Amino acid sequence: MTFEEAQRRRAADRLRREQLRREEEEREERAAEARRLAAQERRFEEARRAEERRKEEKRRQEERERAEQERKRSLELEREARMKEIQRRFDNLRLTAGVLLTGYVSVQPGSTIVWRRRFFQLQSDSMLFFKNAEVSLTVSRAFPRLTAFEGDA
Repeated sequence: MTFEEAQRRRAADRLRREQLRREEEEREERAAEARRLAAQERRFEEARRAEERRKEEKRRQEERERAEQERKRSLELEREARMKEIQRRFDNLRLTAGVLLTGYVSVQPGSTIVWRRRFFQLQSDSMLFFKNAEVSLTVSRAFPRLTAFEGDA
């Protein structure tokens, strides 16, 4: 082998090595670009999912607020209906002079320091107190419009 052939071979080997090195660099660049694109795609996907979660949470919050408003509106309507019914009953009882409410209450008669348990009747125009429920039946029959407090006797 002559000197020129050896130089041509070395030059050809050098060119081949240079070509292989360039090809390897290109492959690495393509792989790095693919990794960058994949990472960018992941970031875009994560951002899209986060935006979807925010929108879904906002939708749920709005739905909860609408449900709460509807519940409040419903409660208000029920309350108004109850108040109208109570007012209607009160008006009917006022016309018929009936008893609105009966039960026991603790009262402090006069200037005493002792509290006493008394039976009461709330009528449309008065509140009647009795020693007990049995007395109220006899007193109501005898004095249908009695409004004063009955004594301890």
